Amino acid sequence: MIRPASRTGRCLEVKRYPDGRQVTFGCDLLAIEPARQLLSYTIRRRHSNVAGVFLPAGTRSYGCFWADRPYNLYLWLRRCGDRRDAVLGAYFNVCDQVQLGRTELRWRDLWVDVLALPARRPVTLDREEVPSGLSPRLAAHIEQAAAALHARSGELVEECLRWARAVQERRLIDARARGRHGPSNVADAAGAVSRGRSPVRRFSTRLSPGPPRSTTRKSVGRRHAITGWCQTPLA
Repeated sequence: MIRPASRTGRCLEVKRYPDGRQVTFGCDLLAIEPARQLLSYTIRRRHSNVAGVFLPAGTRSYGCFWADRPYNLYLWLRRCGDRRDAVLGAYFNVCDQVQLGRTELRWRDLWVDVLALPARRPVTLDREEVPSGLSPRLAAHIEQAAAALHARSGELVEECLRWARAVQERRLIDARARGRHGPSNVADAAGAVSRGRSPVRRFSTRLSPGPPRSTTRKSVGRRHAITGWCQTPLA
């Protein structure tokens, strides 16, 4: 069952590195469940470039975290001119030690990332940053996670799009019950839920050869001119 947060609160995302460094991000808490959590963040800067992908101001980043999976996902979306959402890309982090929480979420970054773009094959990033001498268990954890992401990235993007959409629709319905929204948006959301309508057109990462499967950030390209994959809006 989808269980959105009762109200949009703030949650601190704490990203830790094996060398002890950590970075924090202030995010909106959209949903928390026993085994997964959904955060969101709106990019305010005019020009943001992540792994060679240009993210314009207003891009919405959905952070999808699981307590029992060896990866997390940042899903980047922006509104198209026809008021549909475009998926700009999906950025997976191989990780462990995930601790979900309503006010603070903590996870450990394990160097390797996988970038999935519409109509391109997934690309592994930062493999060269993995230090030598890792324990066999940790090395296997990283390799197995990266392989799973290459095999299932499109499926995982679709899963998270449905999750985010269901959370937003549930929040609209709950807000209507509290008298905070007009009937039209809520009726649309309720109708979509009752009809079981899928908001997702398949996110393909296998339509063209794309860049090599394993590369560095620099070789991905300085900027991808991405129009994205349009779909019905999440909010």
